[in-house]
Amino acid sequence: MEAVTECKSGTRKPWVAMLDHTRVPAGELKDWAAYAHGPFTAITDRLSSLWVGREPFNDARLASHVVTALGSDDGSGTKPNPANDAIRQVMSATAAARLDYIGGHHTNPRGFVVLPVVVINAPLFTCELDDDGEVRLLEV
Repeated sequence: MEAVTECKSGTRKPWVAMLDHTRVPAGELKDWAAYAHGPFTAITDRLSSLWVGREPFNDARLASHVVTALGSDDGSGTKPNPANDAIRQVMSATAAARLDYIGGHHTNPRGFVVLPVVVINAPLFTCELDDDGEVRLLEV
């Protein structure tokens, strides 16, 4: 298994994940991993039972957006969004790890699972509409 990690140490600006009520079934490794492959399925089939359904993989909710709250203007007229940048960077590196594995797979036929991970120091909040249409902001 490989975890592609992006770390952000800033703590001044909270990150906010915009959620909706959609729940994603997460009973298989492919529901969480960016890429999973084994030369035969026994390698990857048994992995799901080890961690799917356990923290933090027990609540399969997706964020449509992740933003840095209270971004400041950098002079270009746009507000930087380090949260979005971090997610794009880790997904790009994850895609590169997958391509690297695929390119060398014929010489090293092993099982491979890659997970994109963003580690932050900033406070993390979820934001969603409740059943009455009111905004609910909760610290995670």
